[in-house]
Amino acid sequence: MSSTKPGRNKPCPCGSGYKYKFCHYAIDTTKPERPTKNIFNISSEGHELLYSLMNISRQADIPLHELCMENGLYYFKDITIAQWEKITESFAKDSSSTMKLLQNAWEETNDAEYFNRMLENCSNISPLIKKREKTISQIVTSHFSEMYEIAIPASFMVIEGLFREYNNISFEANQGISYKINLEPYENTMLYADMSATLYFTKFLNKLMTGKPGDTSIHRNPVMHGADNEFPTKRNSLLLLLTIFEFARLETSLKLWPPKPETKDGKHFLNGYEIKMRENFNPK
Repeated sequence: MSSTKPGRNKPCPCGSGYKYKFCHYAIDTTKPERPTKNIFNISSEGHELLYSLMNISRQADIPLHELCMENGLYYFKDITIAQWEKITESFAKDSSSTMKLLQNAWEETNDAEYFNRMLENCSNISPLIKKREKTISQIVTSHFSEMYEIAIPASFMVIEGLFREYNNISFEANQGISYKINLEPYENTMLYADMSATLYFTKFLNKLMTGKPGDTSIHRNPVMHGADNEFPTKRNSLLLLLTIFEFARLETSLKLWPPKPETKDGKHFLNGYEIKMRENFNPK
């Protein structure tokens, strides 16, 4: 391969036939510094192996992040391993059908049981989610009752509130905000996949929370100012629910790493937080 990196949308020099951003872009651009702190207190060889594995995991997600961003979306990883395998296989053969498979997987996997259970789990860990537990529960109920006209505006309000409190941005001090999230804690703990995900999530947030009349994808401003009358759809509502719970990932991933699972009296705990597990889920 040439030492000169091509444009992201140019063919990859390796000859795969893919755009560069879907191929070697991840390998060429993800080389984080090794953290000096040994969070697992393991040997230098084990620390080096963990560094390599965490970086490989990050690289594996980037083509799907790039594909979703190209389609104005974010790669929510709320899918099963079997669904992921099917999606990545489709991506290798025909990336044009991958987005449809991914959106179908989101709808199939993220049912009412999932969101209500995740809300309970996240409320046990995240004060930001706990504070909004009742409102989020009502959004979940509205979504699965097909009351998207209620679920979507309420979701936008929760999303902005979550971000403002997460970054300590008051409404009085800044009525218009640019979505930025500190990536340093993820790099220091080798959560490189979360680090990349958060970077793509902030790009998605900035698109989601702005927008003008006539945009093809859903945006906050046209909805909340009455310029978009086509917004009440199942997929738009699900997209915003997934966005709310992605904030839960921001709040919980660092608290749950490194993972220390245990079981007491038939209950599951992770790093001291009670976690309810999904049972008897068989996606098509």
